[in-house]
Amino acid sequence: MQASQVSPRSARIGAISGLEKHFEVIRKLGEGAFGTAQLVRERATGQPRVLKAVRKGGDLPAEAIAQEVNVLRALDHPNIIRIFGHFEDDRFVYILMEPAEGGELLTVIKEIYEQRVHALSETWAARVFQQCLSAIAYCHQRGILHKDLKSENIMLLSRDRVASPHVVIIDFGVAELLSTTRGPQGQTHRNRGSALA
Repeated sequence: MQASQVSPRSARIGAISGLEKHFEVIRKLGEGAFGTAQLVRERATGQPRVLKAVRKGGDLPAEAIAQEVNVLRALDHPNIIRIFGHFEDDRFVYILMEPAEGGELLTVIKEIYEQRVHALSETWAARVFQQCLSAIAYCHQRGILHKDLKSENIMLLSRDRVASPHVVIIDFGVAELLSTTRGPQGQTHRNRGSALA
């Protein structure tokens, strides 16, 4: 199955051999201990995507990879990064995501401050905070705790980041699912568990 046939909140899209048949690499976005992220263009649609490749059998437990995929599949909010699908081969798990071309929030703030071209207004900050709070409230209403919210996990979708910021929260690898149960006397209990579906 081709990645282009996948709906935005799809389940597993199956292993794809020959990634180059489906994706054109535009540029490498980053590399870390767990894998790489590349900006790619989906050949069938021409749409830009981020292809995150996470090494299997490394320091990152397979459960954390599965958890991030399952949490993101369950969420549909304009301020939470979208996942378009995932697949794997013998060495990697691949996650196909929406690109956030505006960069990390902290990096954006530092660049704007150092360049002194634009001043970040209270209105700008209020928009960013409102969007973050909206996403977090959405998660909490569904019993999901992000547990790693920091400026590095908040990205701006657009390069037009000063005039009209649009932020998305990323990295749900350590998210946790809370469920509520009632005890024998009607008291409410919060139960913690994995966000795995």
